Amino acid sequence: MIRRRILEASAGAGVLCLLLSGCSGTAAAGTDDLPTFTSMDRLVAAVDEHLGCDTDPAGEPVTPMNGDALPTDQALCLPHVQIDLYKDQAALEKALNLWSDTQQGPVPLVHGGNWMMVDLTGVATGEPSAVDLEGLASEMAAEYETVAA
Repeated sequence: MIRRRILEASAGAGVLCLLLSGCSGTAAAGTDDLPTFTSMDRLVAAVDEHLGCDTDPAGEPVTPMNGDALPTDQALCLPHVQIDLYKDQAALEKALNLWSDTQQGPVPLVHGGNWMMVDLTGVATGEPSAVDLEGLASEMAAEYETVAA
């Protein structure tokens, strides 16, 4: 089973947080046309079909510190590679802005209309990731970008 954690907006104190500064980054335009998911189970199944997620990856998802940008659900696909589902496009855009402003170094990610997949391998290990997020974005009709570069 893929490691998963449900987050409530009030659970911020118990959430492992990535320290991010500010929230003035630019969110990707045109998210209205990108795929959305109504459940984490469907999103994980779609990602797993393309990437082959681990059944029990080590670690915990990371959450930006901002109550308006908390995901409604998170799951790890691979160590340091997480899937975040948001209640709507506005929450996703706030989270994209936070990730864009991180001072942790380049963060590759893929996002749809209300979800994103974030690869923190480089931040966590200092090594480049072998995960093909660009291919995933292409296969899922989503957008790939590297933020905070």
